[in-house]
Amino acid sequence: MGSHVTYDARQANEVMSAIQQCVGQHPDVQILWKCRKTAQPNAKAADAPLDSRIRLMSWLPATPVAYLTASKSVLAYVHHGGSNPFHKALAAGVPQVMCPVWVDTHEFATHAEMLGIGVRAEEIAHALDKVVGDSAERRKMGEKSKRLADEVGCVDIGRKTAADQIKSHVLQRVQGGNSRSLIRGTRRSMH
Repeated sequence: MGSHVTYDARQANEVMSAIQQCVGQHPDVQILWKCRKTAQPNAKAADAPLDSRIRLMSWLPATPVAYLTASKSVLAYVHHGGSNPFHKALAAGVPQVMCPVWVDTHEFATHAEMLGIGVRAEEIAHALDKVVGDSAERRKMGEKSKRLADEVGCVDIGRKTAADQIKSHVLQRVQGGNSRSLIRGTRRSMH
């Protein structure tokens, strides 16, 4: 749920109950949950042993997560609504469940809902079912997510675009000419 997001044992147990309900209703679903050891749920409090299709990790390195998200085997992305996970899920073309916690995360959740690519998790179990269940709403979110991902191009398009812009800017500067501003195509003299 993001590097700076914390939740207590009660909240962790609530999430675990929703996850257990989800895997109980969807036998083909596996869940990978990044949850700090200090906030991991108590299986007894969640009233069920940990299912083999649920994996808790205290940390998920960025590169394997990017590969996993881009692998097309991910059905949905559940996150706190930060820019990084919002854009990773968007580029991967998967629906999102967002649990916003502060100002900008509420804005990203609103964008996901307006675009029809995600839901705000008012109740996590219901939100999970919306994005992994076999409903018309889930299919529509999936189609919209994939269409937006196709428009974006790929997970690394932002880095590639930035690198291309910097390269172009530097080459123009080295060649002594005017350089195109990186902001909205305005031109500025480089002298």
